[in-house]
Amino acid sequence: MKEIISSILDAEARAEEIVKLAQEKSKALLLEAETKAEEIKEKAIADFKERKKAIMKGAEVEAQKKYDERIAKGEKSVKELKEQSQDKIEVVVENILKDVLR
Repeated sequence: MKEIISSILDAEARAEEIVKLAQEKSKALLLEAETKAEEIKEKAIADFKERKKAIMKGAEVEAQKKYDERIAKGEKSVKELKEQSQDKIEVVVENILKDVLR
């Protein structure tokens, strides 16, 4: 009988030890998982910032290109309008001179 009770007590002690080790191991695994998750999160944030920076740089280059194209087109239009106006101004000046000299 003593052997049975002793065997049961030994089994309970081993069971408690197994539970304790399992709890410690699960805490360690949880801590490791949380650490890894934080590392992954930080890397994802850094990657996102780099991609955002690259996209913004590309957008700035494209915007500058379109701005330059519009400025060039506007300058060309102004030049053409100025040339057209010059001819008309000369005609008006001649007409005014004719009216004044009459």
